[in-house]
Amino acid sequence: MNKPNPYDSPQVDTPVERPKAIGFAACPNCSQQNANRARWTIWVGLVGPSILNPVKCVHCGTTFNSKTGESSNTAIAIYFCITVFIGIAVMIAIFMTTQ
Repeated sequence: MNKPNPYDSPQVDTPVERPKAIGFAACPNCSQQNANRARWTIWVGLVGPSILNPVKCVHCGTTFNSKTGESSNTAIAIYFCITVFIGIAVMIAIFMTTQ
């Protein structure tokens, strides 16, 4: 019978690959369907991912829309411009009321 060696490094379980997410479109770059949903992005913050449905391919790292399988760059640009416009409008409103 093998006795455990007290000088061996601790054994680490091998990482388990996540199951394929059901309902995502195939990646436009590598055609794989294994992707992770983005919860937060630098461009659209916390609310944007619930509106734009971005996912990131596990295999190649391409970010795309989970429903259409296409790039989300146009939608992100529109969302970003609208939020900047609303932010500027709020700042102008606050400035006008303080004078």
